[in-house]
Amino acid sequence: MVKIDFTPEPMQRLLDYVIENYLTIEGLCPNSGLECDIAQCVPCCSENYFGGTVRYDCFNFKKVYLVRFLISHTKQTCDLIRRTIVPDIAKIANLFVISFGGGPGVEALALMELLRHYDGRYDFVFDNVDRELSWQPIYQDLVQAFSGWVNNVRVTPQFSQIDVTEGFKAHEYDIVFIPWILSELDKEGRHRVLSRARDLTQPSKYVVVTDRPELDLISKISESITSIQDWELIESDTGFKGWCGAHFPDEIQKAFWVQLTYRTAYWVLKKHEVQDIPF
Repeated sequence: MVKIDFTPEPMQRLLDYVIENYLTIEGLCPNSGLECDIAQCVPCCSENYFGGTVRYDCFNFKKVYLVRFLISHTKQTCDLIRRTIVPDIAKIANLFVISFGGGPGVEALALMELLRHYDGRYDFVFDNVDRELSWQPIYQDLVQAFSGWVNNVRVTPQFSQIDVTEGFKAHEYDIVFIPWILSELDKEGRHRVLSRARDLTQPSKYVVVTDRPELDLISKISESITSIQDWELIESDTGFKGWCGAHFPDEIQKAFWVQLTYRTAYWVLKKHEVQDIPF
């Protein structure tokens, strides 16, 4: 007898979980003082997300962000990791990973989605550092939920409220993610963040930078990356694009202006090996 498994894939289950738990818009707007609703909050998120004042301190802003972008950003990150640093990363059973400004944990979700396709068992620590403390319960909730849908990956989610443009202590990592924050910094700030990422990366391991695919911004980030020593650029793409990988209900897609496809610029860097000093 042939059994057919109708259980949705984890990415679809993640979408369903977000819709079930983060769809409701409620409370008063901190700007207008009026009762919040989708018609007000979705345009606010759209106008302020690109080039505006990102209001991650507003819980409704974060909810709209999750519905609009979480799935496409997670799929995008998973696809570029698969394209660039696998199978090297898939050989490491105990990974140490950090995301600078990781918010809801997109990179942790992407790693789980990627590694579930491999035969090994994985146990990794994921340090999420972000200056917005209110992401912490959402990050831990999403990682815990996704962990229940994969059998071979266990994640220890850790969160620290840190401004990554300032100095902070941490151990070395197999992957350092810098997702969509360099565009918010000036030249000096980009250099500080990239230098810190390089310092926190284990020899022969990776820094993954993603940001908006705007030509002027790409030029500035590329210039900053080139100015850092002790690593090499192993791959970059100025217009990496694809589909989000999950199916949204039509009414939610229209009401929340959901991003069904992604397009990003990325840079994958590999830190140099430590050279033995001859006596």
